[in-house]
Amino acid sequence: WPYKLKLEAAGELGREGVAPRHFRQVHDDDGRQKRREIRYGDEGRLELRLDGQPKPLDDGGLSQRTVQGALDPASAFLSLIEVFARERRCVGLVRVFDGKRRYDLRLAGEDQVTLSPSRYALYSGPATRCRLALEAHAGFRKSSRFPRAIDVWLAQVAEGAPALPVRMVGRNDLAAMVIHLTGLRPAGAAEQARR
Repeated sequence: WPYKLKLEAAGELGREGVAPRHFRQVHDDDGRQKRREIRYGDEGRLELRLDGQPKPLDDGGLSQRTVQGALDPASAFLSLIEVFARERRCVGLVRVFDGKRRYDLRLAGEDQVTLSPSRYALYSGPATRCRLALEAHAGFRKSSRFPRAIDVWLAQVAEGAPALPVRMVGRNDLAAMVIHLTGLRPAGAAEQARR
């Protein structure tokens, strides 16, 4: 069925790590569109909006306390990329709140592989495969189809750039989800477009 998901995050990446300021997710499931936004305020307080309307954090064990210090999914992946670039191995734990669920992503286990060319993918060649284990904390239904683990292949796609996720595979009891990196726009191109 037709399905689109767009994630946008804004914030800062500094010596202390990733500091998100705003996250937006637009989810289009067969023509039904839903928007979810998280704004990061002072002292770690989060403001959640669903389809433009404020949404209190009081469902499924969620509260300001349970989501404090958690990153949105896009910032979490950036954080894991930054840790992999610094450590040169699959290590780390990131607290995540996606506006609905609170979970941890634990990066562990690695092996070196060679990805074969694919008509879907931008990259083929040497890569490091890491396992992202998902540890659920709050907001999950008993019948959740959220994958409990995701395999991520990281590779240096462009000279001078950190290793990026070039393929991700997650499975649940219903199906497998495969994501390929299909394009890359260097930051310099965005800066030139603004001039």
